[in-house]
Order: sequence, then C-alpha cells, then structure tokens
Amino acid sequence: MGENKLEIRSLTGFTLVEIMTVLTIVGLLAAMAIPNLLRARLNTNEVAAQAALRTLSSAMTAYRTVNPTYPSNLQQLGPTSGGGEALSYIDDTLAQGAKFGYNFVIESSDAYTYVVRAAPQTSGVTGNRVFTMAHDGSIQLAQTDTTNATIVGSPGDSEGLTSDPQGRIGSSVSPE
Repeated sequence: MGENKLEIRSLTGFTLVEIMTVLTIVGLLAAMAIPNLLRARLNTNEVAAQAALRTLSSAMTAYRTVNPTYPSNLQQLGPTSGGGEALSYIDDTLAQGAKFGYNFVIESSDAYTYVVRAAPQTSGVTGNRVFTMAHDGSIQLAQTDTTNATIVGSPGDSEGLTSDPQGRIGSSVSPE
C-alpha cells in the first residue's frame, strides 16, 4: 500500500516550491533581458535616424540641382498628390516628418545652406539623442556636452563614429 501512495503522488504534478523556484528564475532572466532589448531598440532608432538624415542630404542636394533654393519643408521633397510632374525625392512617411521614432524638420534653408534636425518623438523611449545635419552632409549631436566623445556606431563601420568637441560626427581616430 505504501508503494501505491508514492506512485500516486508522483503523478499529481509539481510542488509549490518547484513552481516558485521556476517563476523566480524566469523573473530574474526577464529583469536582465528587457533593459537590454529596450536599449537595443533605442540604438537601432538612432542609427536609423542618422541614415534618414543621410537620405535627406542626398534628396536635398538633388532638389537643389533643379530648383534655385533648397526646400523649406520636407513635404517639398515627398510625393505630390496633385498628379503633377514634380519629382519625389523621399518616401511619404519621411516627407510627413516622422520615421523610426524620430521627428525630422528643416530648421532653416536658403539658396546655399540648410539645417535639418532629427529629435526623438519621446525622449528616452524612441531615442536619447538629437541630431542635426548641415548642408555639407555633416551630422552633429545637438547636445553641447563635449567632455566625453560619444560613440555613435554605424552598421558596417568597423571603427564606428565619434563626435568631436564641436559635436560633429565623423570617423573615430585612435589617440595612439
């Protein structure tokens, strides 16, 4: 009879202690993984925003080759709904000013220069850094903290990118 009782107990399932142990381990693993995933998403959005700024640089240069000035807003670079002969330099999403969790706006433009700004839609959620791009194609960090160079990293770049004391982003150079 003792054998039957032992046999029945083994078929009933897990003990409360076993279930609590498994839940504790799963909770610890989630606590370690979720912040890394969120940080990876922020980094991805920032790299994508920089790529969009490079796209805007090419689009603005192409626009300027057929117009007397640079465009004053992003809609001038996007597809037109009027069915006219206007060229489309960027997709409609970017022309509306928001993509990859960032808002894009042309801050200033004239016949010879322009400045485009990319800012996170929700700071700390969709991105942490604000970027500006000038007519020469240089992308700069908008923050003025120059005490530490910021590594910006780019897919395919083995060296990565860094900001100099003026906030310009360029190829990193080893101090040695």
